[in-house]
Amino acid sequence: MNVRSPQLLALLLAGTAMSCVRITYGRIRLEEPIADAQLQALRPDQATLAQCLRELGAPHFAWEYQGSGMALGWVWQDKDDFGLDVSYTIYKDTPGASFSYGREAADLPGCVLWFDAELTLRRWQRGTMGDLTRDLRQRPAMADE
Repeated sequence: MNVRSPQLLALLLAGTAMSCVRITYGRIRLEEPIADAQLQALRPDQATLAQCLRELGAPHFAWEYQGSGMALGWVWQDKDDFGLDVSYTIYKDTPGASFSYGREAADLPGCVLWFDAELTLRRWQRGTMGDLTRDLRQRPAMADE
């Protein structure tokens, strides 16, 4: 063992006397993934909105698409999540510094279906919601009069 190791350990323990270290673990399970067979059964230019909703259930998101059409999004997730939070107070009764780290995914996996003004399916695609919805926007809410 290195002679400095006990000194380093003592220094680290003394440094944590005025700090808080929190390690977290969580399991996130959101919905079941939509099977490829379910999506492949929905034929573009043939399937209607009603058929898609019967097959997939209610969507999680809705967006405006090409003015009079819409896009609907379904998401799912099944993952483990670890996190580390560290805060440190330099002087008693003064604000301290803090640091957080988490391995959270930037986007949820999912699928989006695009419909025209007649509510006919134009296309569908799987991927991350950030990639799939980059060019979509949510319709603004109507103002109360």
